[in-house]
Amino acid sequence: VNDGALCVHDMRTNKLIFKEQMHGGAVNAVKATKSNQLITGGADKVVAVIDIRSGFKCVNQMQATDAIYDLEVVENMTAAGCGDGNLQVFDNNSGKCLYGYGVMETGGIRCMQITPDSVSYTHLTLPTIYSVQISVGADTLKKK
Repeated sequence: VNDGALCVHDMRTNKLIFKEQMHGGAVNAVKATKSNQLITGGADKVVAVIDIRSGFKCVNQMQATDAIYDLEVVENMTAAGCGDGNLQVFDNNSGKCLYGYGVMETGGIRCMQITPDSVSYTHLTLPTIYSVQISVGADTLKKK
């Protein structure tokens, strides 16, 4: 459904416990954090931070360069893979964009995986040094 609503179901009872319009287009990605937050990314170019403990209140919204297709969360940061090929890293607490990388020259970042290691990458170095694997269709690029 492309209505921009976030729906949360209780898996034990299969009952809808929350439904609210969070985006102005499709919700393309949802991640949960260890700090009881949901991070959503939408076709409206918005990354939203939702606090579960406060009744699913949206506590931050960050503006990306294009539609969000995938998200990865590392500690208090969210990496957003955008439709224009940019990878943006946001601080979930302040809402600020910490880093922006033009990773793909053509096409969007549809899927990514962040794994801890000690290697520094050509196009991407996060404060705690993470590697980013970006896949587009059948082609997979691993930045080293």
